[in-house]
Amino acid sequence: MQFRSMLFAGALLGAVSLSAKADLNHTATGGYGYPLDQSKTLTVWWAEGCYKILPDAQPTQPARPMTLDAARNEYESLFITLRPTQATTLKAISLKPFVSEDGKTQINLPAQFRRTEYVNIAQATDAGGGTGRYPDPLPLLKGPQQLPANQNTPLLVTLRVPKQTLPAIYHSELSLTLQTDNTQQVLRYPLSLNVRTFTLPDTPSLRSGFGLDEKQLFEFDNAVTLPQQKAKFDRVMRQFGEYKISPYDPFVYAPLKITAVGDSVHLDSRNFLRAAQKYFAPPYNFNAFDLNVEGLGGGTYYARNTGTFMGHKEGSPRYEHLMKDYLKKVQQVLAQGGLLDKAYVYWFDEPGENDYPFIRKTHERIRAAAPKLQTFLTEHVHGADIADVTDISCTILPNISQEQIDRRLKLNRTTWSYICCNPKSPWISEFIDHDAINFRIWGWASYAQRMEGILIWRVNYWHSPEAYPDALQNPWEDTMSWVTSYGTPKGAHLPWGNGDGRLFYPQNRHPGKDKTPYLGPMVPSVRLEFLRAGIEDYEYFRLLEKLTKRLPPEKAALRAQAEALLKIPASVYTNGTVFTRNPQDLLAYRARLADCIEALLREIQPNIGQKN
Repeated sequence: MQFRSMLFAGALLGAVSLSAKADLNHTATGGYGYPLDQSKTLTVWWAEGCYKILPDAQPTQPARPMTLDAARNEYESLFITLRPTQATTLKAISLKPFVSEDGKTQINLPAQFRRTEYVNIAQATDAGGGTGRYPDPLPLLKGPQQLPANQNTPLLVTLRVPKQTLPAIYHSELSLTLQTDNTQQVLRYPLSLNVRTFTLPDTPSLRSGFGLDEKQLFEFDNAVTLPQQKAKFDRVMRQFGEYKISPYDPFVYAPLKITAVGDSVHLDSRNFLRAAQKYFAPPYNFNAFDLNVEGLGGGTYYARNTGTFMGHKEGSPRYEHLMKDYLKKVQQVLAQGGLLDKAYVYWFDEPGENDYPFIRKTHERIRAAAPKLQTFLTEHVHGADIADVTDISCTILPNISQEQIDRRLKLNRTTWSYICCNPKSPWISEFIDHDAINFRIWGWASYAQRMEGILIWRVNYWHSPEAYPDALQNPWEDTMSWVTSYGTPKGAHLPWGNGDGRLFYPQNRHPGKDKTPYLGPMVPSVRLEFLRAGIEDYEYFRLLEKLTKRLPPEKAALRAQAEALLKIPASVYTNGTVFTRNPQDLLAYRARLADCIEALLREIQPNIGQKN
């Protein structure tokens, strides 16, 4: 969804029953977190990397050592939280090499250390949200860190297990060097890692489309010159890859160049194909992109426009002739680059019911000239269906019908889902002040309902020119995503929700005032970490499903066990409003999936299914 409407947002909100405020401390299920050190001057505790740790949260579970469990080629995280009683400086944090239990193998795993920062929410997203200080930005730890007194400072420790890592149980030690006044101490805590026998693919199975506003990116972080902008853009593309999401358009600096030569269209695809070789391979590994097809027109439910190509209006003989030639050659370029299964044509956004005949006509035009191009449509109208000419329906979660998904699958069509300013609580959502599990469970919902992709309209919606007509909005200080476009008057502060379209923060903490060029990656959010975990959970289901089909007939009992696990129980996920809010339920089920995958591998590929 490229832009959204206030009218649609209001209509949907009225259709959804609101839940109670999110319980981020999980008091209803006994809380979370395990103490490591508790003294008069310092509390240190840890938790799995799936919680939003509030400034006053405390550990409630019995003490136990830090543990991680991961497949090869997977990211896995935990939080270690420090709460001193007086101002303290974190001087250093480090991890020793991991050593296998038999002592034969030592590995240095790539580790990232990030600090969870708090943003102040002045206006709750809805009845399920709240006000006050919430965790969200995750800047990298660089240099000494000041730890405030009597407040949590959660540190996120993230490991990425390389594909070549030998499966085993490994042990390491996490060290924290702290200084209070003139006293320095080094705290050491054991950390174990269980590396599974299976490997996640480089390219995610769950397709995705996430919008990036290059203009805001460059304006906020002061990338002024073209070399600065290209460097910034490529670093951000790499960051998309690290979080296993695909941008709408990685070809910003390598588009297909079009010229008309007599009665035909000529495409210069050299830069485009070079960029494709780069972005659809490691370390980016994108799996989808929005193909920019010129001349189609477009619009939303709010307004639409007909196409113009090479100066010729849609419907004229010249337009139809040149457009047919153009689409045919675009398909040829995609086939040459191995991109036909990755490109989608997303030219119209959230149509109203009366727009569907207009869309059908264009989809038929595309299908006639280039039948292998995937047509794509974001939808929010109940019952609307032009699956015969639309390859991918990307539907807002509350309007998804399982019957419609199944019908589309029979036609060899796929369904994605999207979330944005809606749905609100109790639905799966993207908001800062909603439950931590919401973003992670999206991957589970996608598998359970046989959806194959996810979409969010923007990752860096940092500024509404209507809400802030005279200065840049500072997302570090104002968490609300305010409505823009669709006739919104200047000065209007109409809320979409806290963090809508904002999964990253600018590096610049004082946009518009600090003119320093910031050319590194954006600052990710805790919500983005949870989303990546859900994408990797989806991979567990897909891998188990594939292995189940490869079991020999005599392994009927093992097959039945696997097939039962592939049916997510109602206690974990029923639908977009009825799902567990307790991350431990997901972790426990994920461990069962991993155990079953390993059991199947031992039967199918005994040589790689064993662990040291």
